Amino acid sequence: MGCIYWAVALAATGPTILAEQLDNAKIFATDVAKTALSVAQITDLTSWVLLALASSLTGAGLPSAILSVISIAAFILFSGFYMRPVIEKMIEKTGEYGIDNDEYYFCTFVAVGVGIFGFFANSMGAHPVVGAFVFGLIIPRGALEVELFEKFEGFIMWILMPFFMVTVGQRVDIDSISSGSGWGIAIVVLVVAGLSKAIAAMVSSFITGMDFKESVPLGILMNTKSMFPIMALHIGFEHQVLSAQSFTIMVIGLLLMTISVAPFIVISGRKKQIPYKRRTIHKLRSKEELRILACLHSIQDIHSTVGLFDVSFPSQNSPIIAFAVHLILPHSFSGPSETDQIVAAFDKHVRQRENITISTFSIKSTYSIAEEDICDAAEERRANLVIIPFHKQQGSTGELEIVGPTREMNESVISNSPCSVGIFIDRGLAASGQFATRIAMIFVGGPDDREALAYAVRIAQNPAVKMKVTIFVPSETANQLQYKNRTDTAMAFDVENERDKDQDESAINKLKETITEEGAPPSTIALEEVVVDNEEQVIELIRGMDGQYDLFVVGKGGRHVSPLTSGLADWCEFPELGPIGDALVTTRFSSAFSVLVMQQYDPMGVLNLDRPSSSSTVMTKDELEPSTMDLKRAAEDGIDDGWFERR
Repeated sequence: MGCIYWAVALAATGPTILAEQLDNAKIFATDVAKTALSVAQITDLTSWVLLALASSLTGAGLPSAILSVISIAAFILFSGFYMRPVIEKMIEKTGEYGIDNDEYYFCTFVAVGVGIFGFFANSMGAHPVVGAFVFGLIIPRGALEVELFEKFEGFIMWILMPFFMVTVGQRVDIDSISSGSGWGIAIVVLVVAGLSKAIAAMVSSFITGMDFKESVPLGILMNTKSMFPIMALHIGFEHQVLSAQSFTIMVIGLLLMTISVAPFIVISGRKKQIPYKRRTIHKLRSKEELRILACLHSIQDIHSTVGLFDVSFPSQNSPIIAFAVHLILPHSFSGPSETDQIVAAFDKHVRQRENITISTFSIKSTYSIAEEDICDAAEERRANLVIIPFHKQQGSTGELEIVGPTREMNESVISNSPCSVGIFIDRGLAASGQFATRIAMIFVGGPDDREALAYAVRIAQNPAVKMKVTIFVPSETANQLQYKNRTDTAMAFDVENERDKDQDESAINKLKETITEEGAPPSTIALEEVVVDNEEQVIELIRGMDGQYDLFVVGKGGRHVSPLTSGLADWCEFPELGPIGDALVTTRFSSAFSVLVMQQYDPMGVLNLDRPSSSSTVMTKDELEPSTMDLKRAAEDGIDDGWFERR
């Protein structure tokens, strides 16, 4: 019977330990790592089933063993199909989640549940730990699961786990393998177990068509062990089906197997960058497809994402290739069931529309490397635009409420995206059930505003919407005031600002030509230039747009110095939105609308520099000098070295 415990210990892979090591090595987002984690979860669940069978069969005759296995199987089915709904109803009747402020209730509920399930599992012939595992499986996802993790993690990791390891250490008998044959057996176990997983991975790659080069690393990663195999061996030792020598050999073998995986994870690097040129909407040709990658955190994001896809006007000449990514983060209330709903919603949308294809998939990630997963997904799919939801949305009271991921994760995506980025903020439009048909684009100047303008021009081709482009032009008074308050350090941006002005004028002239050319739909787009003296007038003009539009498209503007926004930039509550975006989000409005803040991809990588809009600092010559990576990426985008010299 001891062979079953050996099989459980050797077959199991620790998904939590493996995920932590991959996260620390920054290779969590690779295809091999994702496959390894999926396989690890399957082997972990399978090992629990084998442990339940082994504990039921140990020390019992054949009739008793068969009865024990049937009882355990019935107990698991009864718990899943009957007890789980009962627990869900209990939570509903004791409040929203039943654990808001009643710590005594929560701890009592968990302690009693673990005790009862452990007792029933033990009475059926299995080990009590199997019953505790089943109890954990039937706990509903949501706040109860989060509270369980937060309240008991420290107690288990820092109190119970060390005591358990002390017990394991006391039962490891080094003297039992001190002879040459004992150590030889340990080495044979280590080699055979490691090679068997590598060979199994290679055979699986041949059957499934997976890249053969990825099979060996996959097999190596499968040798990562957690506490579960040691616990299984400990149960076998308690049941006296493992001798002290066998127990010691297996424990040492498990430790060596896990240690051998660490060097491989450390030396493994991330995959190389995928070169492609069309990383912005501004660079897209009129008859090229638009590739959008939109992130969703829950089913509440479906309505807004569908609206953006529709308003982007997929046409026969310029279809839209969209990718809807359901991002599943730790302790979030979303999961595979929500992914299924998201897939169904977009499949239905595609059947009702033409010239658009939507591929939906999920990414299960952690907060520390979620931006890597998003950026890698965008690069693999050669996206021109990544759309991420803002971490706050307008609640029923009119105040902004945190509904999404951490703010730091969004900022990391903005800084490291391989293409242009759009931050989408919902200010009540989705709750109203309406789609955007009245759209405003506010233009101040700079690369981000030009990217927003390029997107607005595409939207204006949609006959179902009304588009108005408002250009804020600084008056002579504003320009003189900026010149008077400027410092010597602001001189570094003069050349770039002049270049921006030339490109701004070129973009606006192109828009005017589009409006006036023959065959253009002048009823769908309007252009207005407003001369503004100061920041106060900018805010007043924005407030005056209340109730007139459903969607505002603006640029972040962090790389452009304007006398109309330099003062606003110093008071931004959300700098990642830029001065205009921040004003639209933080100012009180009576109407419901949405905001899309655009940031243009920069081949020099200046998105990481956080350049201030007020020009209060200056960059040195070394900081302005392009790096090797900048030159490489620029070459992929078709930019020559002379561009850097002129810039």
